[in-house]
Amino acid sequence: MKKTKKKVLSTPQKKDNFKIVIKLGNEVIKGEGATALEALRNIPVPNKITTKGILTISQGDKKKELVYAVPKLKRLFYPNAQPIIIKYLAMLIK
Repeated sequence: MKKTKKKVLSTPQKKDNFKIVIKLGNEVIKGEGATALEALRNIPVPNKITTKGILTISQGDKKKELVYAVPKLKRLFYPNAQPIIIKYLAMLIK
């Protein structure tokens, strides 16, 4: 008798969402999404950025904190620059 293997369907594992937190002095703004870019775009744009801030990006148990100066923080909210910046940030936590 020839034995045949049955294909076992596995349940897809749930991916952890990306979370981005930016601390600007006393203000804390957060965004979450399935991708890092989606998490960044879910962050409400602050009215004025006048101090350096701490950006924290995390996915599951992986986490990275970076200190950003004012110009770099402002650049985070430019629509054309977001995909490039977020690609760099996502690479840091892998």
